[in-house]
Amino acid sequence: MPSRLIQPTFLFPLLLLGNSLLQAQTGGGTFSGKVYDQSGVTIANALVTAKNNATGYESNAHTTSNGDYRLASLPLGNYSLSVSAPGFSKAQLIDLDLARNKNIAINITLSAAESIPVNIVHDSAPPAPKPTSPGSLDDDEMKRINNEIAGYSDRLALSANQQIKIREIFHERQLSIAATREDQSLAPFARRDKINAVRAHAEAEFRAVLNENQLDEYDEILRERQKRQAEKQQAGPH
Repeated sequence: MPSRLIQPTFLFPLLLLGNSLLQAQTGGGTFSGKVYDQSGVTIANALVTAKNNATGYESNAHTTSNGDYRLASLPLGNYSLSVSAPGFSKAQLIDLDLARNKNIAINITLSAAESIPVNIVHDSAPPAPKPTSPGSLDDDEMKRINNEIAGYSDRLALSANQQIKIREIFHERQLSIAATREDQSLAPFARRDKINAVRAHAEAEFRAVLNENQLDEYDEILRERQKRQAEKQQAGPH
């Protein structure tokens, strides 16, 4: 009889402990998004690898026919994300902080193998632009990109690593826009829609680089910009 009375007393905490362990094992974070080429077309069967920078743990996935990838139930920690596909330069994003049960959405654009690599390294200098050639940006375009980044850097306090990532995003954006404008097979409305899609894609990638405080400040920049445009429209031509 005493043993029968004691058994339930110990069994209940053990059940609670087992349930807690199960919840801990099923928790984790998720990386998801799409992989594109420079023209904005999705890339199927690209290899996406998430690596925990502290433990070395890795998880792999291939993109679907629509270019989607998803790496779920990852142990919490700081990660690097690399993406590769035949005919493209490998892309690597580092210092990604995966918080508990947080879904981090990152869309990635791969450059053609002969283009400027996308590899990103902490505190390294931005890659030097290649000499002007078909499909590359001229000095004036690169200067405009640098000025755009400098303007954001002052307001958002961008780190060196963030500036490198954003420079690559803007570079790919302008290449895609230039290629779309030169595509004579597109009707004017289709060309306009594709350029808008390229800009929207770059905007999403840009926002993914920013932290929460920077996103709040960036939204304030957009509100200020919209206000100036509205005031300009109200003023009309002089």
